[in-house]
Amino acid sequence: MITLKEKLDFFKSYSLVHRPLTNFINHILEKHAISSSYWRLLRVLENGESKNFGDISKELIVEKPAVTKMIKQLSVQEMVEIHSGHDKREKMVKLSQYGKEKLAVIRSDLNPFLEDLLKGLSQEQIEHAIEVLDTIRKNIERI
Repeated sequence: MITLKEKLDFFKSYSLVHRPLTNFINHILEKHAISSSYWRLLRVLENGESKNFGDISKELIVEKPAVTKMIKQLSVQEMVEIHSGHDKREKMVKLSQYGKEKLAVIRSDLNPFLEDLLKGLSQEQIEHAIEVLDTIRKNIERI
């Protein structure tokens, strides 16, 4: 049986990783004039499909007005294209060609750093960590 102290130690360990990780990622992304929030949004769009603002909001677990603001900024930077959906009131967004190219450049800068962070971890450990974090996220959504 896991004790309360062990459970709290888990979240302490997580918080000791989350903030420095975000700071390092933001430092790398800074030269591309975006933050980790914008990076997450671009990654949601990287499969090439158009998505509506509401779906992006749900996927990022961010309020819709914040998503709208980010999409508008990415549109100004010509990284995304906004168009009408089936219903003219529905706004859809997808990566522009420039956004796809920019995403590739950002990945080439970011991937070596991310790979370095995972050194010493087996594929099984990484998969298990993903499962643990996914379960916690689902539990949060349930509350």
